Amino acid sequence: ERFSEQPVLEAAGPFYNDLLEKVGFVSCRDPFVFVDDEGEWHMLFTARSREGGRFVSGCVGHAISKDGLEWALVEPLYAPGEFEDLEVPSLLRG
Repeated sequence: ERFSEQPVLEAAGPFYNDLLEKVGFVSCRDPFVFVDDEGEWHMLFTARSREGGRFVSGCVGHAISKDGLEWALVEPLYAPGEFEDLEVPSLLRG
C-alpha cells in the first residue's frame, strides 16, 4: 500500500549524482529491499555515483532503514568506475 505521494528515497549527494547537468537525468531505480538478521532494512538500487563521468559512474546504491519508511543513504555497495549502469541489483544469500 502506498505510504505517501512523495518518494521514499531519492539519490543525492554526497554519494550519488543528483546533478541533472552531469548526465541529463538522475538514476534511482530498480529497488531491491530486504531485512537483515538484526531487523535492519536495506535497499539496493540502480544509481550513479558522484565520482566519474557519465559512462563510468554506474553503481549499486545502498540505503538503510529501521522501519522501511524512513531511509538514509549510505555509500554505494558497489561502484567499480567501469560501467554506465548496473541494472536491477539483488542479493543472493548462501
